[in-house]
Amino acid sequence: MSSRDNSNKGNHSSLMGMKGAEIFHEMLLREGVEFLFGYPGATVVDVDGDGSFCMTMVEVMTAVRYGQPAKFIVLDNGYLGMVRQWQQLFWNGRYSAVDHPCPDFARIAEAYGAKGLAAREPRELEDAMAAMLRHDGPAVLAVHVEPEENVYPMVPAGKALHEMELGPAEK
Repeated sequence: MSSRDNSNKGNHSSLMGMKGAEIFHEMLLREGVEFLFGYPGATVVDVDGDGSFCMTMVEVMTAVRYGQPAKFIVLDNGYLGMVRQWQQLFWNGRYSAVDHPCPDFARIAEAYGAKGLAAREPRELEDAMAAMLRHDGPAVLAVHVEPEENVYPMVPAGKALHEMELGPAEK
């Protein structure tokens, strides 16, 4: 993301089958905020699950402190989604310690000094995203999603990248 090509774009998914990917994701989130120092006027949007964001939301404070207009979208399903998905798909739905009642992320953003927004219904999403992107400073958009919607692709334990799960076939 911080290479000096002119694309100003980066993409990363930490759903690679290991919770340790969170450490890598936190580094990328920090790098995304830092990216704005080298590319003033660029738009950086972090898309996070609620569990992941709880571990990295301090970067909102960093963006506020240094006046960087980073945008954060939090997909809030009330679960530790990656772990829940594994338990559903590979452990016959035997859930253990995955309920994740979340704080009000929009209010936390406001407490950090960022703009806080929320979309609780699909019809609210477009306007909320437009408001987030229009805002000059850092902003957090909490998007409430279906609790058991799965995220793909994912790489099951012990499998190689070419064996990743792409999700159920469309009907």
